[in-house]
Amino acid sequence: LLPNLGIAIALMVIFVFLSSYIKKTVLKLVLKISQNEAVSRLMANLITIAFLLIGLFLALGILGLDKTVTSLLAGAGILGLAIGLAFQDPILNVISGVIMSFKKPFNIGDTILHLTIITE
Repeated sequence: LLPNLGIAIALMVIFVFLSSYIKKTVLKLVLKISQNEAVSRLMANLITIAFLLIGLFLALGILGLDKTVTSLLAGAGILGLAIGLAFQDPILNVISGVIMSFKKPFNIGDTILHLTIITE
């Protein structure tokens, strides 16, 4: 099991270095599409985290901890579902803000009216 541990650690080190390179590259690419730095950093961080999780699951697979990987994925799925249901409205607002940042449907000086309709 010791050689597999060395390979798994080496794989994680490679994934950490590659993730920093990918983060810089994604940040540059997204900044070309959207000038909003906060959105660009959010997208780069999400992709970096996903890349690191892939590296972690591959390292656990090399160590022969397949049941651990399965348990982690199942737990992440359940946690994602619970968080998605609990924070449905705030998450929709964040997603809408990101979409508006990319598409820019409004310009400076536009008048936005708020209309409330009351039905009985």
